[in-house]
Amino acid sequence: MKLRNDPDILIVGSGVSGLLAAVGIAKASAQRERALNVTIIEKRSRIGGVMASPVSDLKFTYSFKHSHREGLTGLVGSKVAEQLAFKLRNILHEILPHTATEDGLTIPTHYIPTKIKDKIQNLPRVSIIERPLGCIEYIGTEYGPEIVARIASSLSEKGVRFLTKTSLDRVELASGKILTRISHNSDELISLKPRFLILAMGIGGQMQFFNQLKNLKVTMSGNEVDIGIKVEMPWTSVSDIASNIGCNPKLVFRNSIGNIRTFCFNYRGFVTCYRFHRHLMTVDGYSILARQSSNTPFSLLAGFKPKSETPEASLGLVMRLMKRVIQIGHGQPLLQLFGDLERSTITSASTLRNNKVKPTLKHFAMSKLYNVLPGADSFVDTLHEMDQICPEVAQKSTLIYFPQTAWGPLKLQVSSCMETSVENIFAVGEFCGQTQGIVESAASGLICGTEVGTRLTAA
Repeated sequence: MKLRNDPDILIVGSGVSGLLAAVGIAKASAQRERALNVTIIEKRSRIGGVMASPVSDLKFTYSFKHSHREGLTGLVGSKVAEQLAFKLRNILHEILPHTATEDGLTIPTHYIPTKIKDKIQNLPRVSIIERPLGCIEYIGTEYGPEIVARIASSLSEKGVRFLTKTSLDRVELASGKILTRISHNSDELISLKPRFLILAMGIGGQMQFFNQLKNLKVTMSGNEVDIGIKVEMPWTSVSDIASNIGCNPKLVFRNSIGNIRTFCFNYRGFVTCYRFHRHLMTVDGYSILARQSSNTPFSLLAGFKPKSETPEASLGLVMRLMKRVIQIGHGQPLLQLFGDLERSTITSASTLRNNKVKPTLKHFAMSKLYNVLPGADSFVDTLHEMDQICPEVAQKSTLIYFPQTAWGPLKLQVSSCMETSVENIFAVGEFCGQTQGIVESAASGLICGTEVGTRLTAA
């Protein structure tokens, strides 16, 4: 395979942040006489990343005000972040399939009932994060591939080229110019000299590309890493706070390890496993309109910091944990009944077969989570506290999966337009370690693409 010439812009990763970076470039350089010379490479055989996988609910939260971390708001300011959120909403509405608009976007934002708020007020260590009305839209996992296909088709018409099964192997700087080497189909090596490089490789890319970032002298630090569990129970057990497919209530429980928060309710949904990297996986969940399970999975997450704020320390924290999980589970995520977690006994196959709650995840290994879950006692206490809000949560039959992870171990120093400390090299989405979720990732790509397109037009 040969490229006709060096691309002006090379985007590494075709997830939502990489795709929206290309959208931003196209919009910002619409007045250029020359066609776009943008190449997007993707190591997998298909484009779209998480958005095209049965991993995400595709709940789009168009507000960053109530995030538990500064995230994108810390980079661009709250006013610009909110403007970006609704600009992004308009862009996505232009490309959403008609059926997704009808089925998904009509679901209203969820209110937490007064009776639940009253219960929480009587629990001094529990609080609610309430979001503005209308800021959450449920699109639906089943529409992810079609959304990706529409974006890709629009970009291809504007001259953007996609290369799948293609990885970034090396980046160097020579006299201020960017030199890259990419491999296609794992064997064919191609050298490219893009004017701009946009890294959108997600959390797994951080681990794969860490040494390259060091060699490039990209300024970065260690990140606080979110680690926790995926909880699965009958949907009726949490129906008071998650009563439809658009619900995603945020509860925060204060305890000895800091704050544990609820995350990603998947109403009558399914648990799945996503592998960022050969040494990094996470259990996650999704819901679809056309098919429902008898369960509602949700996540409980807590932030963990290494003793040192160096990137090596954060990376080491994650690698040690994952190595232990992979050894115990032989490469599969771990499962234990809540009753067995409290008794510190391994759940047997016969116990699981006869259990009231049936797992929706197909492949897992049963183990004692106390051996690997940091702050296990605090997670147990949180489930008991949650049981006071929604009775039947802390049941012996409740399923507990591990690991659930979020936020990459590295935090790259980026400007308000997502440029790293190295000129013309940008980092977007979860690769930069400063955004989380589909909307923040997409918004970071849009910011970056707008800046790069503007510079390209000016040049």
